[in-house]
Amino acid sequence: FMWFGTQNGLSRFDGYRFVNFRNAVGDPATLPSNWIRVLHVDREGRLWVGTDGGLARYDAATQGFQHFLPEEPARRGNGNRHVRAIIDDGKGGFWLGTGD
Repeated sequence: FMWFGTQNGLSRFDGYRFVNFRNAVGDPATLPSNWIRVLHVDREGRLWVGTDGGLARYDAATQGFQHFLPEEPARRGNGNRHVRAIIDDGKGGFWLGTGD
């Protein structure tokens, strides 16, 4: 697949057609935000998506997303939910760069 992150969600292209993924308010299996900042595939082949609403991992079996959010409450200006970079540490983990 080819993946494309946009300001209006995530798109997957299989060579023939696009499938679009977007946030649906109140549905935790969708993206945390439609503004996609960064995509990362880990060494196990899992797709991680950094958005303006937090980090999510794509689940190919369900075609949904699992969210990974900071413990502090969401509020206006909470820049640590704005994931802008994902860097692999070479040991199976990764570091996130955020808006704060």
